[in-house]
Amino acid sequence: MRVRQTLYLMLISVWSVSAQTAGNACDNALIQANKLYESGRIQEALNLLGPCVRHHDLSASEQFDANRLLALCYLYQNKSDSTEYFAKQMLTLRPDYQTFHYLDPLELTQVLNSFEVSNRLWVGASVGLSVTQAAVIKNYSTAETPSTYSSRSGLNAGILAEYAVRKTISLVLNPNYNSMSYAREMANVAGRKKAYTELISTFEIPLIARYKYPILGGEAYVQAGGQLNIWASSFADVQSTSLSDGTVHQSSTETTDYRVSSVAGFQFGLGYQRQVGPGLMSLTVKQLRFGSNVVLPERRYDNVDFILDAQYIDADFGLTSNGISVAFKMPLVKSIRKK
Repeated sequence: MRVRQTLYLMLISVWSVSAQTAGNACDNALIQANKLYESGRIQEALNLLGPCVRHHDLSASEQFDANRLLALCYLYQNKSDSTEYFAKQMLTLRPDYQTFHYLDPLELTQVLNSFEVSNRLWVGASVGLSVTQAAVIKNYSTAETPSTYSSRSGLNAGILAEYAVRKTISLVLNPNYNSMSYAREMANVAGRKKAYTELISTFEIPLIARYKYPILGGEAYVQAGGQLNIWASSFADVQSTSLSDGTVHQSSTETTDYRVSSVAGFQFGLGYQRQVGPGLMSLTVKQLRFGSNVVLPERRYDNVDFILDAQYIDADFGLTSNGISVAFKMPLVKSIRKK
């Protein structure tokens, strides 16, 4: 048993010493390899530095310089594939290096310039204002009186992710919370003027295709796509004003249970974006159209107390929302491709 333990401890000691020796071999590998390169001993420089790069035995600050030196070595040997590989590794570690490679030989600069570095994935946030209009599909009023619908303003805020499919085409996912409202007035319902207001909150999940083109130091774009609107809550208020004596009666109710849980829609818009610091600031003008009726027909008459008190019955209606939003996004993932 003691012999076995002794052998085990010896093996651990040998492994530790070997690992430490290997680590120490890479401690000054970059300096030594650079000296070998400058003296024309290219293959020796590759043999010394290559294993340290492959096994990640260099510090983070040394990785870039090591890949640059390997690219120079393979360039000297006219090995284009290996030169391109390590040049790409340089750009992976420092995507903006193409702007600062003043000390590189012309041949390495040409290899670096053969790659295009672009932002592939952006993430950010958006806020905006909207004006909502109800579009009546069918009226169910108890009185034969015309209705006037008017727009109300609302707010929305959310997060966004934009993925560049090509240089000019991207896909945008912009989940957001939207608060909107509309109003309806009826001139005479049983001797009373009715003023109906509904406040609606929805969660919106749009998936938008965006086409961009450069203009005025930034990019203009057009966009279009589908959107899922999930009904979060809604609340209605009716003010009934007597046409004879001017007295006012107010009725309120939750309408969430009498609306669809979700409805698809279509969104299209125009916008402009430009660089602001490390990110992009954009301004978008857009219109959203709900694709169908938002009222549950089978539950139209279920809210009996409210119907009797307010003398109001829901019409079938859809919604159209016009809005403007501001967004700021930062690059998260970059792409490096051959031109």
